[in-house]
Amino acid sequence: MGFRHKRVGKRAQAVAEILRRNGRMDELSLMRALMREALNEEKVLPSIYSIRDAIRVAEKQGLIRRIDNDRTYYEAI
Repeated sequence: MGFRHKRVGKRAQAVAEILRRNGRMDELSLMRALMREALNEEKVLPSIYSIRDAIRVAEKQGLIRRIDNDRTYYEAI
């Protein structure tokens, strides 16, 4: 699957936490919220690709689930 940065696991946990707080969110809103939180905590803006990777990791770990309608939504399990 390739190299995965060690922060991706932390960001996957953050994805699940954001969804627990906010309920169901579409992919773009979730990415924006994660960027905002990462900027506040890490003082470094993560790339879009690492955020998308963190969402996929959280999904594989069973922390969140994807709901496909006309847009892609995620919610915490």
